[in-house]
Amino acid sequence: DTNETIISIEQESDEIEETVEENEDSKRVLFVPVENDSTKMISSEINSQNAILVDYNNSIISAKKNADDIINPASMTKVLTILVAAKHIENLDDTVTITQEIADYCYKNDCSTAGFDVGETVSIKDLFYGAILPSGGEAALSLATYVAGSQDAFVEMMNEEIKELGISDTAHFTN
Repeated sequence: DTNETIISIEQESDEIEETVEENEDSKRVLFVPVENDSTKMISSEINSQNAILVDYNNSIISAKKNADDIINPASMTKVLTILVAAKHIENLDDTVTITQEIADYCYKNDCSTAGFDVGETVSIKDLFYGAILPSGGEAALSLATYVAGSQDAFVEMMNEEIKELGISDTAHFTN
């Protein structure tokens, strides 16, 4: 159902690619930065296995370190959870009750938690704080369930989001 077209744009003699996706409902432009001769390698002095620095205005990769590696997204998962949830939540005062199922999942998977208890009623606003500040797995999973009805449905939404962001070649979520 989705047709992809690559459009080349000349800008200050650097070629920039943007992917245009068309479907029945919309037309979106995906941001796809490219390397050029001025792209630098990030030194080993930077304490990270992978990094990328992008000049957003010119769609150029300014510097990189193992930028094309497929990696476990770690904190990116939390950031994307917040991004996707924020796009679909209208009322920060709505509440969710922390379930035993959510607590069990977090325990079995050794997730860090924000400290919400089973049976506790928590505002959506507090779930956002709990998911991002202490990296609370129960808060993130509660947001996912609130937004999509299940973890699996929310993961599909996350994978759609990374596709829209143009980063689905280097990241894919399964849970």
